[in-house]
Amino acid sequence: VATVVPTKHYSADTKYSRFDSYDHVDRSTTKCKIEGCPEYAMRNSPFCSEKCVLKFAQDNMKGTTTTKIKTESNDGQDIRGYEEKKLSQPNPLRLTVRKHLKTLLSTRSKEATDLLVTEDEIVKIAQNIEMSLYKLYPDCGSRYKAKCKAICFNISDSKNVNLYRNILSGTLSSEKLAKMTLEEMSVRVKAK
Repeated sequence: VATVVPTKHYSADTKYSRFDSYDHVDRSTTKCKIEGCPEYAMRNSPFCSEKCVLKFAQDNMKGTTTTKIKTESNDGQDIRGYEEKKLSQPNPLRLTVRKHLKTLLSTRSKEATDLLVTEDEIVKIAQNIEMSLYKLYPDCGSRYKAKCKAICFNISDSKNVNLYRNILSGTLSSEKLAKMTLEEMSVRVKAK
């Protein structure tokens, strides 16, 4: 059962302003997964806002912090208690995805002599793509892996010239790329 709960409004200078234009967002009846957050989770998400997703993602990447996450029963409604999750090191899958994306984009950027992109910019682009994927699939499960493989395959495809050029030039945002279907990514254009 979903209820409508007023959202928090952030100031205009905050980067978490996705909900600024909404007076109400459709919310579930369960609380956000981040301990201490008083908000209700968004429907079809364990988190209440982009801010909580980013907090959870950053805690997983740091590896030195402790995040308390509410544990739920199988039906997703009954909150039984708290489980302390200690991370001794960063998630190796996420680090591998970032490294692989950086390598692919770096290799393809050498083919595009008209695009002037530095290694630091490529690293940032790879991190943004991975972070966008993690926002969509925070469990890093099979859907996360499948989307990563699809993106990497299409970036490395020599017939798919437009995709990597749009990524490197910034015309295709990492959020949009993460949400693209296989058909949208694999539009092949003959190389000139």
